[in-house]
Formats: sequence, C-alpha cells, structure tokens
Amino acid sequence: MRPLLFFATLLVLLWSESVYASWQQYAQAQPVAAIDFYDEHHGIVVFGNGPIEIFHDSTFKAVSTNHVDQVLIQDSDRAWAFDRFNQVLYRGSNRWTKWDSTALSLPQNTQLLAATPRGLFFETDSGLFYTVTGDTSIQVNIGVKIVAMDYLSSSQYVAVSNNYALISTDGGMTWMITFPSMTNCKSLFVDRARGWIYIGGDQLRRSIDSGKTWTTIQPPAELPINALSGQVFGVHDCTGVIYVAGVNSIYRSRDQGQSFEEVGPSLSIPAFIRQSIWAFDRGSTIFWKSDYFGSMTVSYDGIDGILTDSVIRELAFISDTITDTACATPTNLTLSVLSSTCAPVRIDSISLRSSTGRITTTITPRVLNGDSATFDLLYAARKAGLDSIVLRVWFHGIEGAITEHQDIVALAYDYSLPAILTSPDSISFGSVHIDSTRQSVFSVSNAGCAPLRIDSIRSSDPNVFAISHHTYPIVLASDSSVSFLMTFTPVHTGQAVESLEIGTNAGHRFIALMGTGYTSQNVVSSVSAPVLTVYPNPASQVLYISSPLIGSTYTLYDLLGRAVAHGNITHNEEEVLLNGLTSGVYVIDVGGVKQQIVISHP
Repeated sequence: MRPLLFFATLLVLLWSESVYASWQQYAQAQPVAAIDFYDEHHGIVVFGNGPIEIFHDSTFKAVSTNHVDQVLIQDSDRAWAFDRFNQVLYRGSNRWTKWDSTALSLPQNTQLLAATPRGLFFETDSGLFYTVTGDTSIQVNIGVKIVAMDYLSSSQYVAVSNNYALISTDGGMTWMITFPSMTNCKSLFVDRARGWIYIGGDQLRRSIDSGKTWTTIQPPAELPINALSGQVFGVHDCTGVIYVAGVNSIYRSRDQGQSFEEVGPSLSIPAFIRQSIWAFDRGSTIFWKSDYFGSMTVSYDGIDGILTDSVIRELAFISDTITDTACATPTNLTLSVLSSTCAPVRIDSISLRSSTGRITTTITPRVLNGDSATFDLLYAARKAGLDSIVLRVWFHGIEGAITEHQDIVALAYDYSLPAILTSPDSISFGSVHIDSTRQSVFSVSNAGCAPLRIDSIRSSDPNVFAISHHTYPIVLASDSSVSFLMTFTPVHTGQAVESLEIGTNAGHRFIALMGTGYTSQNVVSSVSAPVLTVYPNPASQVLYISSPLIGSTYTLYDLLGRAVAHGNITHNEEEVLLNGLTSGVYVIDVGGVKQQIVISHP
C-alpha cells in the first residue's frame, strides 16, 4: 500500500475565453509502465520497474512482483498483462489479486488491443489473435493492422486500422470492412448504451447503426477547422457524452455530436505519440497517459464535469398515504424512487426512523439508470389514529460511491371498528309434525375489530324453540364466528312465531323464529284459510293490509310477543301508520291469520 501523492507541477495550457483545466502528474515521479482503469475508483498500475498494483481510490496494493509493460482489464474479476522483455503473458483473476503466467510466448512487439467478453485480442507482426485462457490462441484473418478495438455486445465488435473501420457480428471471429476511406485513424469509442460508434483521427466519424454506415461530424463554425482532429474518448454510461482531444484543446459534446464546447486544454504531446485517455464521472475525472514519455497526468477540476459525486438532487421520492388499516390488518405501503440522471444510482436499503405501527423495511437493492423503482413495504397499525411514518432511504451513486440518504414521510390512518354483531334476521323451520323435532344451525359473527362478547342467547319459548347449551360469555375475535343449533318442536297445530334474543357488548339482536305444526298433510293445505296481503314489505312509514276480513281486528307484535299496534279492519285496504316503531322484524295478526313483516326506516 502506498499513499496517493500529487506533485505540484501543473501542466496547464491557456486558450482565449476558456476556463482552464489543471493537470497534475499522477502519483509518482517515475514513469508509468502500464495502466488501465475499470472506473475512477479501481484500476491496475505498474510504476517504472515496480510490481503490479491494484489502485483503489487513494491507495495502492501490490499483488504481483512481475514487471509488465501492458495491462488490460476484462471485467471486475479478470485482467491481462504482458511482459515484453520476457515475452510472457499473464492472466489475472480473483478480482485481479492472483496472477499466473500463461503458456503463450508472444513476440516483444505484441500490442494488447482489447479485453472483451470473449477474451483477449492482441496484435503482432503476424496479425490479429485472440485467446480465452491465455494457454492457446487463434489467429483471426482480418487483413489489416488494427490500432483500436471495442465491442457493442458479446457478439458485435468494432475495430479500426489507420484507414479502415471493421465490424464483426460473431464475437470477433470474422470481420468486414465498412468504411475504407479514412486516414490517420487513431482511436475508437463505443457508446454501448445507444449502440453508437465514434472513430477519432484526421476527422471525427460516427455510426448509429452498429458500424454499417458512417457520417463525418464537422466542427461548429466557431471552432477551428481541425478542432475535431484527434483522439475521441468518453464514458461508458447512458449520457452519450464524448470528448475529442485535439492538439491544443479538449472539446466536449453533450448531445451526441450535434454541438461542441471547449472545456479544457490538451497536453502538448506530439500527434505521432500513442496516447491513452480514460474519462470518468461525466468528465470530472480524466486520466491521460503518453506511452512516449511514460507519464500519467490527471485532471480533477472536472473540465467542467457534468455530474458531481452527490446524486441526491437527481432523485425524487413518492410514498403512499394509507387511509384504511382497519383492525390493524397488514397493508402494503408503496415507496417509489425516481432518478432523473442516467448515472447509475444504487438504492441500498430502507430503515425506519419513527412510527407507532409495525413496518417491514427489508428490500432487494436496485440500481437505477435514469428510471424508477418501486418498493412494497408491509405496514400494520398498533393503535387507532394518524401515524406519521418516517422512512430513511439509503443510496449512493455508483460512480461517486458517496453514501447518502433521504427521509420520507408516509401517512397512515387506522380506524379500529368496534365489535359488530352479524346474524340472520329470521330462522324458518317450515311445517313440522306435532311432537316431531326439526333442527337448524345458524352462526353469529363479529364483523368489527374489537372483540365481540356474547353474554346470552335466550328463546322466548324454549319449549317450542330451543337452543343448544353453551357456556357464556363467548368472545369472538375480528372476522370470527360461532355456530348454534336451534330445534323446533311444535306443541299445537298452526303457525308458531317466537323470537331469539342475543345479548352482546355490541347491543341486543332479535331473530324471528317461525314454524308450523300439523297433524296431517291436508290440515297444512288449509285451502279455506282467508287470504291476507300486507304491503309494502319491508315497510317504512305506512303499511297497507288487504284482506276480506272486514270487521276483524289486527294486532302488530314485536319479536318479544308484545303488542305494539292494533286496530280494526274497516276497508278492503286498511292503512296502518308506523310512526314510533323501530326498525326490525314484526308479526301482524289479522283475524288469526299471521304474517311476518319488516320495518326499515331510512
């Protein structure tokens, strides 16, 4: 491990009406023999004749004593290195910490070109080769000398020589020339997010159809005519920002080549010298290496970087308001996070700051790239009323790696319903032979939240309508019920009308009990019985009795058998006012003919 040291030497060039970008020699006074970056936080570097070291932010860790001249990172786990003097190719694994020599012995003039999903591509005087493990290689018949290579996907590759652009659709095994009229081509940048390709050299060229056709991007009129002649580079993200490093200045385009702005001075390195440039964090960190001088310089003052390390201003948070958590039933609480930047942002976790209820905050982390994510949490109230839930969302921008958080308020309102008694309004047993018994099962339920306590259930005539024995009180939780067995044993012929009274902490309820006793079937027929019509049923304010029994009396009974109204039948259609009677089930008796009615007030 060695500290990251910066020398005071500033390689700064001025140009009119521009803001300077400052350049500092990177890390060591001695030359950089080999270097490659995975991102602005991680890379591999070899200083002078020193060992292979892993770069992580401001620290270095030596992982191999082998001296190498070239390094290429394939992914976060694999990398390649070449010792030109001893002609040894090394393969790095285990997050670049383990380095093994391969069986390949390569010529000293070997140039490592690209570490792709397929493997390593390298160029020798004999042509283009690739290897998967480093133990054997396969020559690729391409016919020209490649100076740069990159890939769009695991199967779509692109390469350039000094004069040609070539594409491959089979992972680099076969190639086709697509643009044969270039000169002095030096660099290649692939915008994988869009599938666009840029070639830098004497002119800046772009393909938006995976290399099939190409257009030349001309510099704006306010820039020098050769402003876009130089190396093209950029960041592999979704912004599409590109840079062109000319002889004197660096130009940036934030709209995929439609316009350019001068953002920093280029380094005064002769054009014939091979250069390597890495750009990170939307341009706020740029590393520049010249093979000729062996020096490595870095700019941290952004060259007017597009994105800072903090991403909190680029995120929006939306939470649900829960208005119904009756009975403390767990309810989904949805939290949405929207990103307005295509910089990768990782939503790491959600923690609970305050709440009177219970809430699950375990989530699966998500990475946003200019899109949104929804997280479903589970909330359950502990008490009635308003609950102001404070959640803390933890996240970080993957490029900046700064952990940040945002507190979000979600509201939940719990109303705990009291115990609610539900039961049938009536139980009818139909016609039953005298001295016989018929059974019927009915249920009493609690539709509320608080416990329902059943203190008693009584029949108004247990000799005729009997209920099974239970020990009281019976306590019912929310959404639970209990069943009872009722029996009807008629003791005389004709209709029997009684009631069942249920006494609970939620009030009393009366259930109408009805049945008819008979001794023979023809008695039940009773075709000579007078016709009684009562309407409307249910009734609200007035009840009409239509009966031929003019001169008879009528009596209205409640379910306890009490007479609550009576009068005489003086017309074929008698009007009975129901003022003062509560809603419920009643029985009307007209000249010995009985009928059940329901009074329901709005």
